[in-house]
Amino acid sequence: MTIEYGDGGLKSVEEFIALYPNIHWSGIVLHHSLTKDGSTKDWEAIKKYHIETNGWSDIGYHLGLEKIGNSYLYRLGRPLNKPGAATKEGNQNTLSIQICCVGNYDNEEPLLCQYWFLYKLCKSLVDTYKISTDNIYGHRSWATYKSCPGKQFNIQKVMDLINGKTLEELS
Repeated sequence: MTIEYGDGGLKSVEEFIALYPNIHWSGIVLHHSLTKDGSTKDWEAIKKYHIETNGWSDIGYHLGLEKIGNSYLYRLGRPLNKPGAATKEGNQNTLSIQICCVGNYDNEEPLLCQYWFLYKLCKSLVDTYKISTDNIYGHRSWATYKSCPGKQFNIQKVMDLINGKTLEELS
């Protein structure tokens, strides 16, 4: 598997984050799309749904992780200087960066490589914005009526990687 950067002519997520160095974020909320991750670019369909069906001005997430073919792409969403629209509960749209992993993790657990790519993304955000790993949540932590980011999604694995565990220790 390889990782690519999917949007905006930027060569890395770090470039995207660097555009917004003085924003204050206190947390990260993780989501799943609740759709099967196909071989096409699902991010555009999610954005279209959020705009046309939900009536939002943009996709509800700041960042995403999507598999296309044999590659994982970090996807860029709302600019980091704008609130998200994916977690209204607890005022998290204005407090937390919203990240969506494309896939249905009610039915299957993400692959270890997906946790790794999500860890790399979250680690950059944690380091840049001085976010405590205690403030990385699943959407279900705020919207208790949802399973998001999925019943099979283990948020602790992301936090363990940020705190220094290896993939081998997680297997």
